[in-house]
Amino acid sequence: MLSVQCRLPLLMLSLLLSIFPVVANNAPAVKAAITETDLTQISVQHLQLGMDKAQAGLLLEQHFSNVRKTEPGSVTAFKCVKQQCQAQRLAADGSVSVNVHFNQADKIYWIAAQTQTQLASSAEECMRLAGEQLAAIRLQYSPDNQQYFYGQNTLSLRLNKQGHPDPADNTLYGFRVQIKCDPLAKGLAQSEFELRDNAL
Repeated sequence: MLSVQCRLPLLMLSLLLSIFPVVANNAPAVKAAITETDLTQISVQHLQLGMDKAQAGLLLEQHFSNVRKTEPGSVTAFKCVKQQCQAQRLAADGSVSVNVHFNQADKIYWIAAQTQTQLASSAEECMRLAGEQLAAIRLQYSPDNQQYFYGQNTLSLRLNKQGHPDPADNTLYGFRVQIKCDPLAKGLAQSEFELRDNAL
């Protein structure tokens, strides 16, 4: 039978063990956040948030109009209907498509672009070059940011509008770049660029 002197430390230990889980459960959880930046400084296919419809239309026409082809053998298309403009270019070295959405004041609030190009001769080299491209974008718009998001054969960079650190806000108030290297296509890269601010 344990003496009173032995039982007292054991009693104190059991009390401490019963207290610690309660303290841990009541501690505030550390919430993930995405680096914030000024989205108005970011450009996608020469377009920026807040740009008016007339200016955006001129820029798209310059780069995607059938009248002014940028290179021999390329096929381009461009049209604007109501609050949306679409543009596309198909060429031997790849393709580009752009969708631009305007708010009721005819200002850009959402830009989405997709590109496909032969970035390298292997999937491994493609991923390395994709990392370099994202690093250049990060240094341009958010030099202190070290966040990268990895998926299967993909590498992504995400930046959020100032005042919106929640990762869930990235699709509505943020900038997202994702580059996917097709493992079966020997270095073919598919890139997605999305810039959006639903507050505009």
